[in-house]
Amino acid sequence: MLEKTRVALALILLAASLPVASAEEKPAAAAEKEKAAVEPAAKARPEIADPVVKRLVEEIRKARNEGGLATALVKLDEAKEKAPREPNVLFEQAQIFEKMAKFDDKDRRWEKQAADAYQRVFELGKEKAGVLHELAAKKLAEGP
Repeated sequence: MLEKTRVALALILLAASLPVASAEEKPAAAAEKEKAAVEPAAKARPEIADPVVKRLVEEIRKARNEGGLATALVKLDEAKEKAPREPNVLFEQAQIFEKMAKFDDKDRRWEKQAADAYQRVFELGKEKAGVLHELAAKKLAEGP
């Protein structure tokens, strides 16, 4: 638990120190294309049985999309404690680590952690992970 806290604190400090471009600063078409590439339709995602985890995933997604990686990481820790094998939680973890890798391109550990999380989603199989299985497979095939 102490190691998780250290990692979370390091991520928070890193996220707080990095400039974040808002979607408004990008051309509208590029922002929409980027969002569509990483955000599968909500109806296609596997259903989350636990309402608390469902709320947390929604908060994680919102924070991540708005550039609030520190908030997303805090919510992610809480969601992982409640549902460590929930495909939506694992996919959000991968998305956050992938975003961290873009900000900190000198430290390859974010890419590895993103790939590990995508691998865990993929290993859950199509029946459990739904569309996230296919998206994880695509991310793993494309690489960082």
